[in-house]
Amino acid sequence: MAAVIARLHELGFAAGRTTDSAAERQWYRHDEVGELSREEAAVIAQRVVPAFARANDLPDRADTLTDLVAMTSHRCFVTNVVHADSPLGTLHGECGRAVEQGTRAHWARRARAS
Repeated sequence: MAAVIARLHELGFAAGRTTDSAAERQWYRHDEVGELSREEAAVIAQRVVPAFARANDLPDRADTLTDLVAMTSHRCFVTNVVHADSPLGTLHGECGRAVEQGTRAHWARRARAS
């Protein structure tokens, strides 16, 4: 736990161990990690995709892109292991490539189908 707290401090976050065992169970239960990752992936997609869609003249595809980015990011988050001592940005490249590849594949399938 000390390594995680130290890493969070290095990244600029205030962190400490809570004494509320109910809160610990809520955040650290193994079976809920995937759902937390799904929520974070959706938040990231909702923040990033609309601006990307506007900048690339894709407003009619923003909802589909948001769903694709959220789904692909979630898959990346839950299949890649990150430890407290992992370098900053460990998932950035891996998940960025996964989102790009997944999005390209989706639009290629749609183009072939039409």
